[in-house]
Amino acid sequence: MAANFWTSSHCKELLDAEKVGIVHPLDKEQGLTQEDVKIIKINMSNCIRTLAQYVKLRQRVVATAITYCRRVYTRKSFTEYDPQLVAPTCLYLASKAEESTVQAKLVIFYLKKYSCCKMQV
Repeated sequence: MAANFWTSSHCKELLDAEKVGIVHPLDKEQGLTQEDVKIIKINMSNCIRTLAQYVKLRQRVVATAITYCRRVYTRKSFTEYDPQLVAPTCLYLASKAEESTVQAKLVIFYLKKYSCCKMQV
């Protein structure tokens, strides 16, 4: 992670609100609307937050994981990559990136035990 945000690649690659809110063409084919996409993203964020509470991760890791998820779905569709798999994966990667490591099997254990990523649209 860069010491200065303004010189980091994150700042240079920052997305506009219009780019983040666009519904992917494959999702449109499946009948997802802008409102459906918002609901899925909210559920994904809640899944990450709940899972992080069980695993006892810092808030910074949660914020990074949510950012990763939203960046994935600016380029890929929800029909290509299942949000129930992407959300915990982003949490695991964010824990590695923020140097707050957690074992993958612990994330999977809590994911199965509490079924916190069951999304409903």
